[in-house]
Amino acid sequence: MGCDIHVYIEYWNPRWFQNNPFASVNSFGREGIYISRNYALFAHLAGVRDYSGYYGGPLFPPRGIPEQPALSWEIREQYFVSVRETDDADDNEHCCSLANAEDWVRHGSSYWAHERHEWAKLQLERGYRYVSGPDWHTASWLTLAEAEQVLAQYRSRREPFMQHAVMDEPRYPSGWIDPDMPDGRPHYWRKLETDQEIGYWRGRYLITVGDPEPLEPMIDFEACLAAMRAFEAGGYGTRLVFWFDN
Repeated sequence: MGCDIHVYIEYWNPRWFQNNPFASVNSFGREGIYISRNYALFAHLAGVRDYSGYYGGPLFPPRGIPEQPALSWEIREQYFVSVRETDDADDNEHCCSLANAEDWVRHGSSYWAHERHEWAKLQLERGYRYVSGPDWHTASWLTLAEAEQVLAQYRSRREPFMQHAVMDEPRYPSGWIDPDMPDGRPHYWRKLETDQEIGYWRGRYLITVGDPEPLEPMIDFEACLAAMRAFEAGGYGTRLVFWFDN
């Protein structure tokens, strides 16, 4: 099953929080911002889908949903689910029964919001309980400067066009040019030596197609950073909040 990212830009004016502990932050877009599926980017952002450790882990380990200076209403609505105290409550993307919430928490799919977030503690005192959505995982957030570092690291990577493994030794020399490939890309191969490599690639000979080239440009991610720069140029604070599904 594929994995997608859910992205929000939060912004705020520091003056909003002067002598006002109940101020909130805004979200740039109620439904979030679409970022296309790119597992290399996901690996750089949070280590997601980097099962082999190929990318060496994210620059900034996942931090969870942010707390300070506040959390936007849009993220509360999208990331958390309101818990109805009756077991016969109709479940949907925004509410669930107490029984289901307890089951999600017990199996590690969700957590009680009031155990990690101050706003949820206040809501619990008022009789409202929230749980994180069971389909979400690896939530985190980055400042503009941190997101720019991640983008710079992503841009610096060079990768071949394709890699796959086979069980039998190829019958062509390493560096062989396949005329049927786009641009006649060369094929290099080497024998995998360790059980870890063999287990990961599910073969004994790793075939690399194409010379290293830059990763696919992520214009939508770069557009997010451009929006953050615009807010900060106007005196606002910003952060990029994201999580993944499946």
